Amino acid sequence: MRGTLFRRFLLTLGCFCAMIVGACDPIPPGEGLFWSPRETVQVSGSGSVDAQSDLASPSDLADLGPDGGPSSGGSPGTGGDMGSGGDMGAAGISGSGGTSASGGNGAPGGAAGAGGQTGIGGDTGLLAAGTLKVTVTTKAAGGQYAPRNVGAVWIADSGTKFVKTLYLWAQRRRSYLSHWGSATSAAGLSNNVVDAVTGATLSNHGVRTATWDGTNTSKTPVPDGAYKVCFELCDGGTPQYQCVDFNKGRTAQTLKPADSSSFTMRSISYMP
Repeated sequence: MRGTLFRRFLLTLGCFCAMIVGACDPIPPGEGLFWSPRETVQVSGSGSVDAQSDLASPSDLADLGPDGGPSSGGSPGTGGDMGSGGDMGAAGISGSGGTSASGGNGAPGGAAGAGGQTGIGGDTGLLAAGTLKVTVTTKAAGGQYAPRNVGAVWIADSGTKFVKTLYLWAQRRRSYLSHWGSATSAAGLSNNVVDAVTGATLSNHGVRTATWDGTNTSKTPVPDGAYKVCFELCDGGTPQYQCVDFNKGRTAQTLKPADSSSFTMRSISYMP
């Protein structure tokens, strides 16, 4: 044991001396050396190993064979080429946004409704609620049948065209009422008495009353405008006939015509 230690001491001392003169052979492995002398050792492959490392690692010592030569192991394999990183995958094409849904076409507006006819009661339209009231007191005309008499009250337009009969008191002697008869015939409505108050020949004179609702013989409202109230009376002589103008519209009115030979105390009152 002591001999072995002594030999190691001598070897170490020898190496120390050799370092002073610039050279020292490597100590065989297993002899307890814990650093390598400064020298360059040629190893298999390219390059060299600097033996003067601060501390020789066990792997470094293993590379050195006996007598300082390279280990008989095969030459260190050259490191494989560093594998190149795979090509970066092409960035996926950004998905295009879905086509924006176009708003549905607006439903076409319906055709403008045709304007209705001017409503009844309009300034130029028809007036449904207008009412005309006529009052007249008759008196003898001096005919051969007096005081017996026949007569009629009717509505005519501004041109004296027949519109509607309001009141007729005559039966077999209607033919004596020549103006009323002619007016109804000219309108194609001979002797028409639709909606009229009718009666037989009257034996006396007195108050006669009639009304009009603003309609014609077809019971259709007539337009606003100028009209006439016509009166006729006969007692066996010459017929007495007269028309009074009035206006059918949106304005109330009352007329008091002057007396004539057979028609007195007349009142024509219109209420829209």
